[in-house]
Amino acid sequence: MKNTTKHIIGVMSGTSLDGIDIAYIKISYN
Repeated sequence: MKNTTKHIIGVMSGTSLDGIDIAYIKISYN
């Protein structure tokens, strides 16, 4: 759970724009 939050924060900040991070975002939003 904590890892997912970290991924989302990374994508929101624009520091971790990665395919895996985007996948995490999609899974979290769905």
